[in-house]
Amino acid sequence: QIIQSRVSVLYDVLNNISIDAVMSDYSIGEITIFKDNHLKKVKEDDLIIFDRGYPSYDMFATIVNNYNANYLIRAKKNTYQDKYYKEFKNNFKKLPKQQVIKYNLCYNTV
Repeated sequence: QIIQSRVSVLYDVLNNISIDAVMSDYSIGEITIFKDNHLKKVKEDDLIIFDRGYPSYDMFATIVNNYNANYLIRAKKNTYQDKYYKEFKNNFKKLPKQQVIKYNLCYNTV
């Protein structure tokens, strides 16, 4: 049997230190770890940089609305195929290969 775990670190790139680190069961997802642990360390005006495993409207809305912080995430162009993405879908082929798309996250979160 192979034993696996998941490690997640909230890292301050300016000061070169770990702010929060969690080792958990592999079955617990990255978004859950962020919401249950790292999010408690987020401060106003922070910029949180995520990898591709974190796309979640609920999480982004929580960061913006509850913490007044910012986020940056790299995602595939077909990541958001829901109602928020549809406004960009028709024009996506006209956009450059890299594009900043800003969503207005105005719904309530818990």
